[in-house]
Amino acid sequence: EAMAIAERQCRAESSEGSSVPFRIPLTPASLMVASPSIVGSSSGLDSGVVSTRSVRRLLTMRRCSTMTRNHLTLEDASLLRGVSHFAVLRQFGRLLTNNTGRADTYDLSETTESIQAFLSHNWSTPRPVKFVALAFHFNHRSASAAALAACCAGFALTCTGVLPVYGMTYHGGTENRGHYCTVLSLVTYWFVLLTYQDAALRTGRRGTRVFLDKCCIHQTDERLKRKGIEQLGAFLAKADTMLIIYSDTYTKKLWTMYELATFLAIRGPGRLVVVPAFLASMIPKAFACAAAYSLVSELLCITVFVDYVGFSRSTVTLLTTLTYLPLLVAANALFRWWAHEQRRMLESTRHFNYANATCFVESDRELVNGNIARYMKDLSLNQATTDEQALSAFNSLVSAEVPAALSKSLGPLGLPTRYRFIIALPAIMLLVDSTAAAIKADSEPRHAAIKVLSALAMSMLWLVSFTLMAWLTQRFLWIQGGPREWLLILGCSALDGGHQFGFYSLLVFARGRALDGENWPVVLLVLIVIFFLSIICKAHTSASAPSEMDLGYAQTLGASAPEGLRRTATGSIRRSRPSFARGDEGASA
Repeated sequence: EAMAIAERQCRAESSEGSSVPFRIPLTPASLMVASPSIVGSSSGLDSGVVSTRSVRRLLTMRRCSTMTRNHLTLEDASLLRGVSHFAVLRQFGRLLTNNTGRADTYDLSETTESIQAFLSHNWSTPRPVKFVALAFHFNHRSASAAALAACCAGFALTCTGVLPVYGMTYHGGTENRGHYCTVLSLVTYWFVLLTYQDAALRTGRRGTRVFLDKCCIHQTDERLKRKGIEQLGAFLAKADTMLIIYSDTYTKKLWTMYELATFLAIRGPGRLVVVPAFLASMIPKAFACAAAYSLVSELLCITVFVDYVGFSRSTVTLLTTLTYLPLLVAANALFRWWAHEQRRMLESTRHFNYANATCFVESDRELVNGNIARYMKDLSLNQATTDEQALSAFNSLVSAEVPAALSKSLGPLGLPTRYRFIIALPAIMLLVDSTAAAIKADSEPRHAAIKVLSALAMSMLWLVSFTLMAWLTQRFLWIQGGPREWLLILGCSALDGGHQFGFYSLLVFARGRALDGENWPVVLLVLIVIFFLSIICKAHTSASAPSEMDLGYAQTLGASAPEGLRRTATGSIRRSRPSFARGDEGASA
């Protein structure tokens, strides 16, 4: 039904003589190729449901101007090249230092039929920031798997008695513990995160094919360089996703906005992946706070040290608490700083204006603006007739779609679950060490199961704590600067520390009673684990729901944007569904 309607409308438009028809066979395959990111789901065509936007995108492609079609058509297949992301990240991102390319950098790429990720960034962004951001994006899973393997090895060696344990003094008494899981997993995670690409290159792995201009466009042969620049639109059309390393200067550079305009016009916002550069500094700092607390608290509890200085158990508890509180305040302040950076980033995209973007070669501005205007008139869903109207529509498109893509990448709390897990990793690994030592000391199956269950609950308590911290930060973001903000930070720290202390005391009490042979504490531990798990899953799965800040942007865009873009703004935030249902008539359904 959708294809029949589209064919009738295309014939009617072609008969009017108002445009040059762009002949694409109306088949399910061509619909998917023309706009794979606009279809509501990967199985939309298989189920016979096609979105209105996919058909409309196909219709506009059929009436593209000849110049636009030439820009989006790959004339020479040998110009399309991709470089492995391992090569981009090797030697701590040496290729990301500057935009100076040589023949050897061009040789790192090879001819390909498609690009898995088009890397869009500013060369003015510092190399370490870009490297860490890309390492988190590409190497996080491999680093997590390696850390898990190291943790399991340390756990098994501790339980079997191969690795020794030593005494630790806590407020609840004295117990034996080793720190092998903590040391092995943390060192392994960061080592693999930062060096995995070099090991992968040595073993001959290909990696993800990305487009990096200094490697994929010849920088020394001026003829090939000019042809590569002219085919930039075709390269973007061949890219599965656009990976944006977003920094303060991203929306201020004309060429990066040209890349974004072309990709939005061809592929739509559903294939944008945004990695904010400030996460590259925020995550290590938050991790350092958690690791510092874990290190200091464990050093204060070593029995040899406690006996040497003559501390009592109450003194150890007091010192541990005094160590924790400043770090908790520092963590809340760090979350506030990160939230303000996120809000400033969204504000800059919301107020984007192409006229304020700078261009390294000013003579390129007219060319870039003309291309953007032509793409918007030929490929986008607006009724612009002049270049100025098309560029204004592009401003509205960026203001609507880029904040939504940023929010989708960061999640409803502004910090994805995987990053919260990294921050809580030191504390979680300490609990794993404690469980391993406890199982070694008492091998009875019931006691071992209870200790594993209580350690799981305490580990999830840390994730819930960071989730609460992120939620409180977003909830009261309107309070900015001065004594009020510091009072809010202290209040949030007290609330976060209070709930941690309350649940920790409850878990210790339940574990003690369960080890004494009672059954109801076991049920209580299971209920606490389910409760924590529901909170974590809720925070993770609610990424599809629009946040209050997202809806505010869509409402602010409202009256100033064209009708089509207003629907695009709210539709992208609310995860637009296919509109062609049985009984719909016309492309405006």
